[in-house]
Amino acid sequence: MNPRDPLSAIRPFIKIGDAKLLEPMLQKIDFMKYGGDLLTIACQEGKRDLVEHFMLKGADIMSPVETVFGDENYRRTPFVISAA
Repeated sequence: MNPRDPLSAIRPFIKIGDAKLLEPMLQKIDFMKYGGDLLTIACQEGKRDLVEHFMLKGADIMSPVETVFGDENYRRTPFVISAA
């Protein structure tokens, strides 16, 4: 797993949607930093079970993703405000 972009290795497995398959990789993820990104990917893929799993692991729906559309200057908004 690339330490600079750990999500690149996880993204294909999120599409599968199996939390047990993801677990060894998730143990190496900083959910405070990448939790928002994981939630975004799981939502995009329609994986409700993974969204819940990520929140149980520490992903915070009140925290925005680290970067949006690859632009660090993009305005960051918590998920609940975006959903509203």
